[in-house]
Amino acid sequence: MSAQELNAAEKITTLTKSSVGRYEAKGEGIFIVARENDFLTIESPGDWGLPKLRIRPENQRDFFASELPVRVTFQTGPDGKVHSLTIYPPRGQKGVPANKLPTEK
Repeated sequence: MSAQELNAAEKITTLTKSSVGRYEAKGEGIFIVARENDFLTIESPGDWGLPKLRIRPENQRDFFASELPVRVTFQTGPDGKVHSLTIYPPRGQKGVPANKLPTEK
C-alpha cells in the first residue's frame, strides 16, 4: 500500500470510529450507526421498513449499502469527528439530514 492509500485508510478508520452512534432526523426518527467487526451498519427508523444494512466506504465521507441503493454521507466538524449524516433513501428521494445525539454515559 502506498503512503497515500495508508493515509486515506487511516482517515476512513478515524471517521468510522467517530460515526458510531444515534442520529436524529426531524420528522423521521432515530438512525443507529454501529460497528460490527470491521464494518459499519445502519438501522433506520421502523417506519422506513428497511433491514439493518451494512455500509461500505466509497471514500472518506461517503458510504453505500450493497443490499439496497442507500447512500450515507457523514459530515465532520473542525475536530474531524462526525456530527451529522445525510441518508439518501433507496427510491432516489431527497437526502434526509440527521444530527448525532450526545452519547450517554
